[in-house]
Amino acid sequence: MHSLSVLYLGHSRIPRTYIEPDVVILTDPRTDQQALTEAAKIGIPVIALCDTDNVTTNVDLVIPTNNRGRKSLALVYYLLTGQTLRERGDLPEEGEAIFSPEDFEPQVQRF
Repeated sequence: MHSLSVLYLGHSRIPRTYIEPDVVILTDPRTDQQALTEAAKIGIPVIALCDTDNVTTNVDLVIPTNNRGRKSLALVYYLLTGQTLRERGDLPEEGEAIFSPEDFEPQVQRF
């Protein structure tokens, strides 16, 4: 999957390296509003991790979860990645992933 940020909407020329995503996954529809609007505008399906206070307009598939917590998001992305790899045949159905939920946790930089 490719980030929606590579879209150059409004530009007359699209670079040759441009690949339109099949789907867009958003961590929070509120903070990712620009990506949500652009995906809806050109018809790309949107999957969004939504908390109880999120508006789901233009979201095609809602994954109900705590989308604020670092550990919660890491677990959801771990599960999504594992299932995606299984569906693509890159990971056996009963196979264990070579990564853990902690691998999806952002590292906090202290200065």
